[in-house]
Amino acid sequence: VGEIARAALAAKRFKRTRALRVGPVFAGMGDFQIEEKTLNSELGIEIEEIAPENLLEDVLGITESEIEDEIARDVENFRVEADPEVHRRSNRLGLGLRKYLERNGFGAFSLNFLAFDYLKARSERSRF
Repeated sequence: VGEIARAALAAKRFKRTRALRVGPVFAGMGDFQIEEKTLNSELGIEIEEIAPENLLEDVLGITESEIEDEIARDVENFRVEADPEVHRRSNRLGLGLRKYLERNGFGAFSLNFLAFDYLKARSERSRF
């Protein structure tokens, strides 16, 4: 009975899920091999797509303290081998993404990392 109840609860939550896709789908992107119409009609999942630039406000709003706290948790839980500056930038982006997801009520997300290419030049000039 417990498993059935958990499955019913999961199905109910699934039907209310809003998923965010950052960047467009690309060929072979397994996250979205099922058509959006099917995800919505069969599972109740709503998908919204944004460009990476839409994350800027939240990403640039991340404080140094938030980044330091995240880095400390990373070091405590993982063997971090990334360059320190890359680690900082990655944490800033990840924390900004989390804020965007929470602020906009998304329960799932997928990223097209190829869509972030435009950020390379910007990251050399700014905190992002």
